[in-house]
Amino acid sequence: MTDLRLSSSFIEILIHRRLISKAHIEIQHKPSIYKHAIPILLPCLAILLKWDQEQDNSSVTIYHRENVDLKPVDYPVNNNNDNVLELEKIHNMSLDDRQNFVRDCLETPQELLQQWNHIHSDYYFWLMIIRYWYLKRRLSKVYLYAVIVCLIKSVFLRNDDEFELIRRQLNLLASAFGNGDFIDQASCKKILKKLNQIYKTIAQQNSLDTGIIYELNCLQTIYMYSLKVNEFFGKPFVAAIHPHYFISGSLFHAFVYHYQNKNNLDAAIDALFLKNMVLINFMRTIYTCITFDV
Repeated sequence: MTDLRLSSSFIEILIHRRLISKAHIEIQHKPSIYKHAIPILLPCLAILLKWDQEQDNSSVTIYHRENVDLKPVDYPVNNNNDNVLELEKIHNMSLDDRQNFVRDCLETPQELLQQWNHIHSDYYFWLMIIRYWYLKRRLSKVYLYAVIVCLIKSVFLRNDDEFELIRRQLNLLASAFGNGDFIDQASCKKILKKLNQIYKTIAQQNSLDTGIIYELNCLQTIYMYSLKVNEFFGKPFVAAIHPHYFISGSLFHAFVYHYQNKNNLDAAIDALFLKNMVLINFMRTIYTCITFDV
């Protein structure tokens, strides 16, 4: 927060002591997609409300969408705790201290970062977000694999020139998880054809699983609020993997729908990737990084 700017969400909370969450797709008979996203913000809200020194700073009202209605939910904010940081001190904090605050908001233990020391630090933030979503939602393995497959499609399975920049940006990540980022054009086309066939098959069946869509919406919302926290502390983590690299609604839905009942998911993935060890190592190592202490 070195430029002393706040996102619109934090400003609304300061002024009105409430936040009306933007409309996202909500699924009937499912908890609000904000259930696990809002708590990420609470340490920041405690700092803001302690600085503001209004009389009633004990809670913030967040309006969640429930079916077609907005319902108020009060979130307690413990801003009287001596451990709550003073707002004025943030811009003087070291990078390590600001990173620790963001890491704590995403409930990532310090020890886990030591397990990621072979990965460039620009990718820690993304790993923390995906890990937080995966653990909070208590999802099966296929959902995490779906996110990684979407990332693989952006990193490896594109040949058009406009994606050369993305290839260079993610080269460190690719190199960390395999022997290199080269996939021969013939294999690339075959794998893309398989992915497209999975999507077409699900589309032709008119199969739409709202539960799968709901989990992707949860990921999008958690990602959005994680960005707000990172911005609040002056962006101590680099957000090197942007959402369009790993969030693809059609591929995510089709992949989970197609593979969720496979008896041997790993064998099915090996077949999907034509036993290409660059892709397989990439997927398995990211999976291990995220699930290391689960």
